[in-house]
Amino acid sequence: AGLLRDDNQARKLTCLRALETEWYPALTCPPGRYKRTKEDIEGGCAGANITCPERFTCLCRPCREGDELEFIRDGGAPQRCVEMQACGVLDVRQNELLSFRVLDNLRREAVGSGFRARLLLTEPQDFFGEPLPDEGPGVWEVNMSTSARGRHLLGFSLDGQPIGNYIMIQVKDAACGYLQEVTAEGGCRCTESA
Repeated sequence: AGLLRDDNQARKLTCLRALETEWYPALTCPPGRYKRTKEDIEGGCAGANITCPERFTCLCRPCREGDELEFIRDGGAPQRCVEMQACGVLDVRQNELLSFRVLDNLRREAVGSGFRARLLLTEPQDFFGEPLPDEGPGVWEVNMSTSARGRHLLGFSLDGQPIGNYIMIQVKDAACGYLQEVTAEGGCRCTESA
């Protein structure tokens, strides 16, 4: 496979020669676009009913639009979340387990302290992500829970360095039964009229 790379110093595009089995690491995408997984790229031409000539490797739409970090909940498609705005895919109730996957479209791997999601409250709460090697590099599963109601900033870091943008999550009141009210800690208590 031959791939083009923008050589800013020479002010020209250069062709990268890569062996058929090593084309994926050489593939680069323009700013604001990210590599699809190797499996998605390899199946892309067949999915578009495009046949590739013998002895060639065809790359159909190898890049896609996206954000540096995207979020996946309940096995859905990756969701983009706007910086400093509420990210509906991560809404949760008090003390409810929020389990989601973070997709780092730059496919970075942790080499030190790992992936961390930090919920910015009066006392910040840290939640560490577990890498998912079967999903490829740059995918982590985060499980978190808080009793703090309202909108809160959520930031991310990899090996102690900030990555992505701060987003907001909405923590709604805990679900209580009839004639019950929510406590500040996310518990339920009977109302005066009960």
